[in-house]
Amino acid sequence: PSTLYKLLGVNSTADGNQLKAIQEIPRKCQKFASIFKHIPVSRRDISTGYNTIFIPMIKYPLHATTIQSKKLNQIQKNLTTQILPRLGFNQHFPRAVVYSPKKHGGIGLLNLTHEQDLSHVIFMLQQMVRKTECNKLLTILCKTYQFQAGMTESCLIDTEPRKYMSAPWIDGVRQILHKCKAKIHTSQIKTISIRWKNDIAIM
Repeated sequence: PSTLYKLLGVNSTADGNQLKAIQEIPRKCQKFASIFKHIPVSRRDISTGYNTIFIPMIKYPLHATTIQSKKLNQIQKNLTTQILPRLGFNQHFPRAVVYSPKKHGGIGLLNLTHEQDLSHVIFMLQQMVRKTECNKLLTILCKTYQFQAGMTESCLIDTEPRKYMSAPWIDGVRQILHKCKAKIHTSQIKTISIRWKNDIAIM
C-alpha cells in the first residue's frame, strides 16, 4: 500500500500518503520563482503567467490530494514573496489583498488552498451526476462514512465536524461545505428515518 505510483500526473499511494505530492509542489514553485525573477517581461505578463500557467500546473493534481492548508500556504508563501516585487508591490504586502479579486481592490493572484478546496467540491458535484465507476465509488464512500459516523442524514448535508472520523478527502469536502454553509443533495445517498421515539443513530 505504500508503493508510489504516478498516474495521469498525480503521485499517490494506496494508503493515501501525500508526502511525494507535497515534495513535488515546492520544487515546481522554486522553478517558476526563478523564471519569474529573471525573465524580462512586464508586470501584466507576470500576473498572467502566474494565473494561467503556474496555478493550473500546480492545481491539476490537487483534486486527488488532501494537503493541509497550512502546508500549501507555506509552499506558496515563498513564491509569492519573490514575485510581488516584479508586480510592483512590497514583498510584505498583506496577503488578504494579494489573493483578493481585482474587482474588490485586490491584486488577483490565485490561492492554492482555495483552489484545492474548490477543485474537491467541483469534482464531487461533477461525479455525482455521472453514471461512472467513480460515481459508484464516491457513493459507497459517502454511505460508509454516514454509517460509521452514526449519522441519519448524508455526510454531504450534515456537515458538522466529526473529529473521530478519519477519511481525509471526504473530511476536506465536508469542512469546505460547513465553512460555506453549503450542502450537496443527491438521491443516491438516503436519509435514515427514525422510526420510534428516542431512537438515535450510533457509530
